[in-house]
Amino acid sequence: MLPSDSSIAHSRAVLLVCSMFHAVNDATIAILPGIMPFLVKSFSLTYSDVGLLYGAVLAVMVILQPIMGRLADRFNELDLLVLGIVLISLSCLFLFNVGSYTELFLLNMIYSVGASVYHPVSYAVLSRVAEEATYRTKSMGISGAAGDLGNCVAFLSTGIFASMFGWNFPFLVWGLTGSFFICVYLIVLRYVRRCPPESKTASDVTLNAKWNKKTKASLRFTAFVSICVLHGAIYRTFINFTVLFLTDVVHLSPTDANYVFSLFVLSGVMGALLSSFIANRLGLRRALIVEFLALSVCTLPLYMDFLRVLPAVLPLLILSGFTLYATYPVIFSLAADVTGFKRRGVSYGFIMSITFIGGVVLSFVGGKLADLVSDISIVYIVTAIIALCASSAAHVFSSE
Repeated sequence: MLPSDSSIAHSRAVLLVCSMFHAVNDATIAILPGIMPFLVKSFSLTYSDVGLLYGAVLAVMVILQPIMGRLADRFNELDLLVLGIVLISLSCLFLFNVGSYTELFLLNMIYSVGASVYHPVSYAVLSRVAEEATYRTKSMGISGAAGDLGNCVAFLSTGIFASMFGWNFPFLVWGLTGSFFICVYLIVLRYVRRCPPESKTASDVTLNAKWNKKTKASLRFTAFVSICVLHGAIYRTFINFTVLFLTDVVHLSPTDANYVFSLFVLSGVMGALLSSFIANRLGLRRALIVEFLALSVCTLPLYMDFLRVLPAVLPLLILSGFTLYATYPVIFSLAADVTGFKRRGVSYGFIMSITFIGGVVLSFVGGKLADLVSDISIVYIVTAIIALCASSAAHVFSSE
């Protein structure tokens, strides 16, 4: 049965709200990595200190995202999204006036509470208003691309703002931007309400007919969890350490490093937008296998001495960004096929938490390894191995 005009209009409105808030959410996530070279100098931080800060922020998200997902199953998802952006915006405005590393650390913990809201809540509501797999993957790709675009703009501007006005100025810019989007939602878009849950859908019948055999279900569930953990580890490694890699190893200025990394994210925007096209051609599961294999091939050369020059690093980062960002709309679309309609919020909260667990572990491990060998590029060997493991896990998940 074709969806009604009102259902289509509703799903488009939800997509607009999710995309708008995703841009702000992911832009503010980019601030800390973008200013990290300045923080390292200002507060004399080691790579282990950097990993600890990132790991603590992600640990808060690991704990809170299932709770936020549970709330999405009980309350209006879009109102929950705006509450998260309110907390993010307030944290950024306070971070503009921070005077010590202790204050910076504590305010980032508060920020991470707000950042815990967006992903489980938005993916839950998008999956509910777009039950058909192709449109669902496309919607998640569009919303993801909006977040990636915000991420890209933040990396492009953060180095300039930090160089000209101080490392804390980007927090003011995005705190005010978030406040503006909050006003837009409250004044113009708050009439949007979620569709009432259907009494039962195919997704509510356990996980899937193919998952009814307990042995196979356990194996495939373990594979899916592994994919999420490994994907989070890969993503956070690029986000947390690449700007430092570009400044410390490729010897770019902080501003130029942010420019280059913004191209990584911009390539990711294209990957997210084209993810549904790739998935339609290869199938959701096969697309994951191919994308993780390509990511492993693109990442490993970043460790090689003779390739540590910008003309070699730039295309590798662009290809890595495209393949990495193309995977997550597919992963989150697959998640909707194996979860119940009425419990999508808590399901996505769980998925996001296990994804962030990988990021927490690699934040600590990556920082420690870099200090141990005095070379930040060691993280890309680990990333290449993890991407290869993720491709293997995707193969197990796709097996009939």
